[in-house]
Amino acid sequence: MGKMMAALLAVLCLSACSLESAGPPEQDLPELTVKLDGEVETAVHGSYCWTEGGTSACADASGNPFDYEPFSGMISAPTGTKVELLFSLPPQSSRVSVQLEDDLDSSVSSGPVRIPDAPGRYGYTVFAEWPQGDVSYFFIVEAE
Repeated sequence: MGKMMAALLAVLCLSACSLESAGPPEQDLPELTVKLDGEVETAVHGSYCWTEGGTSACADASGNPFDYEPFSGMISAPTGTKVELLFSLPPQSSRVSVQLEDDLDSSVSSGPVRIPDAPGRYGYTVFAEWPQGDVSYFFIVEAE
């Protein structure tokens, strides 16, 4: 009985370790391009849940936009500049939160997005929803 249990455990472990994600690859998620003051940057995605072709996948990630700085470029722009959010697949809804670096508070907006009037480094989180699921995106702006 002990050998049977050990064999079963080994098979389960090997199976689990060799499985790939059952959901869509991350590159199949909609992309978000950020355009402001002539600069264009692709936002980094964070957490998501996505269903496509009968398979689903979810991934959790940090909710702090500044954690993604090594993976995304920083955009420099004058204060008050309008931010254009261009999705590769238009979402049903989206909302944006803005956080000043080293500040735990953030403001949330579902309307037009502008760079705050005070200079500083701002982390943006965009949460978008589609019939297939939802994705969060992050980018950082240096307001001058």
